[in-house]
Amino acid sequence: MANLKLPIQELIKELDRLPVWEQGVAMWEETFAKLAGFYGFEKCVPSLIEDARHFLPLAKFDLLGERPPLMCRLRQGGEVMLRSSMALSLVRAVQAHKMYEQGASLKLFSMGESFFAQATLPFASIREETLLIMGEEGPIAEAELIQILWKAFTERGVDMEKMKLVLNATGCTQCRPQFRSVFLPYVRNRASRLCKDCKKFLKQRPTRILSCAEEKCKMVAHHAPQILDFLCDPCKKQLRGLLEFLDEGRIPYFLDAKLFREGTWFSMSTFVMVGDGVALLGEAEGGSASLLSLSPSPYGHGRVLCAEGGRMGRAAELLMGRPTSVVTATLFPDIAHRLFTHTHQGSFTVSSAEVFLIQLGELAKRKSLFLLESLRQGGIQTRESLGRDSIKSQLRAAERTGVGIALILGQKEALDGTVIVRETSSGIQETVPQEKLIDLLKRKLKK
Repeated sequence: MANLKLPIQELIKELDRLPVWEQGVAMWEETFAKLAGFYGFEKCVPSLIEDARHFLPLAKFDLLGERPPLMCRLRQGGEVMLRSSMALSLVRAVQAHKMYEQGASLKLFSMGESFFAQATLPFASIREETLLIMGEEGPIAEAELIQILWKAFTERGVDMEKMKLVLNATGCTQCRPQFRSVFLPYVRNRASRLCKDCKKFLKQRPTRILSCAEEKCKMVAHHAPQILDFLCDPCKKQLRGLLEFLDEGRIPYFLDAKLFREGTWFSMSTFVMVGDGVALLGEAEGGSASLLSLSPSPYGHGRVLCAEGGRMGRAAELLMGRPTSVVTATLFPDIAHRLFTHTHQGSFTVSSAEVFLIQLGELAKRKSLFLLESLRQGGIQTRESLGRDSIKSQLRAAERTGVGIALILGQKEALDGTVIVRETSSGIQETVPQEKLIDLLKRKLKK
């Protein structure tokens, strides 16, 4: 844990100095909330003040190195910790309130401030908009989160030519040790060539050199072993599946074997979305300084971190006491607003579900995200259960939502470019081309 321990009175004074969020940031949050609602995420607001004891295991395994927790002394004695990550606090809230049932899928979103200790400031803070999926082991979870982030930027009018999605598979407990057994000797034999910071973290976070912007570290990293050569079959399948989903969703990406996030809660997979922020470098103030002042940036010259995400199975296991599949994604609205000041307000709204999308088979599942987005753009409120494969379980989920229409996308329909439209009350169904689906649904729903 961080050594910095502010008295609670001093913390309150510092919080009063935080800037009031601009209207533009509120618009980003409104867009994010509407998208999360459309994709079936429920809002959850975890506590700002945490019991530090819950997070001690994460600190022990260096999962909080990037955001050292901010500890505060209470007047009556004792210490508390401020929320350092919305994603971690969401997992902790799920465990505390027993919100998760094994074998089910849970989708949550939240927005708020997170705080962490910093050497040059009393503390640092960052505004976060966070999505979390628990209980989904397939690559559909990462793909869905990335699609929501991507659509959040496009809804705000961002020129996506200025946005870059970078991702990497970082290995599981089976294949990661094999990679480290080769990578560590390679780096240690070249330790004299590394910069001072990389030497400092050589034992704890050796893969740090892969993203170091110093030229001498870049030369060492250029010929270093790559994690992609050591992935086990399940990790290869997971990565291949994610890339296929992104291809189907027409979301451009860069697979970068040098992208690691050691010192954070991400494991097995990680991704970042970075924007062109040359004009902002050196202008950061207050809490956003640690994320905006990337000079030089590990993501490329002038690139600024706007969103991040990945799997956090190790951190979730430490917090919940049992293996749990968790995927998360976070957008930083204050940074995004400062980067893209020309954005406009989104016009779509979210109401109760009108149709339920059912998918059958791998190809249909890959096509489903693109179909979901077409339905959203057509103003059709849709629910789904993409993590499930059984048609019976998906039909039961559709019945619980109370929708009158189910859309069934199977292997044949995915190949033909069609979809089955089924009335849930009567069982009557018809097959229609996907390009005519929106018009048909609007007639049936009398829009």
